[in-house]
Amino acid sequence: MRIDWQGRRTKAAIRGAAVMYAVLALVGAYQTVTYDAHAAEGQRWGGPGRGGPGVGIGRGRGGRPGALLPPLRQLDLSDEQLDQVREAVGESREAGRETARAMRAARRALGEATAAEELDEDRIRTLAAELGRLEGDAAVGRARLYAAVWQMLTPDQQARAAEIRSERQERREERRGRLRERLEERLQDLGR
Repeated sequence: MRIDWQGRRTKAAIRGAAVMYAVLALVGAYQTVTYDAHAAEGQRWGGPGRGGPGVGIGRGRGGRPGALLPPLRQLDLSDEQLDQVREAVGESREAGRETARAMRAARRALGEATAAEELDEDRIRTLAAELGRLEGDAAVGRARLYAAVWQMLTPDQQARAAEIRSERQERREERRGRLRERLEERLQDLGR
């Protein structure tokens, strides 16, 4: 970053930082989308010998696939466990859909309230609080599903799941570090 003789940052350096943050935001969004697509595929179980197409775990707004549990097929679940997991997912799915509908409606209402010609702070705060409550409900629903599925796993499967989660976290951190290095290099190149 260039600093002039008075110690102020130059406009080019500020623009470079803005570009860096914009790129980070775009890359983060892209990684989330591609991660969601790949993880969603990995979250499916079923197929030959398992009774057809499967169901994903941990998907939905605010919960990235695989964030709760690794792809269950990596844990070699028994047929009985698969049936139990499918049942737990099915039970949580409708509640999740209802919460998602209510969240969309709350976001829409909050957006309309914030864009209204007349400011109504009380209404905005009420709508924001309702949206926060719904986000909390969604998080609790995901946590309940996670806990239910976790209890269905054997101790060996739980250990393997924790190991896979740790490996994924390490890979994510490595990717983020490489991305930061590349962005810093580009910003240095732009600052010349």
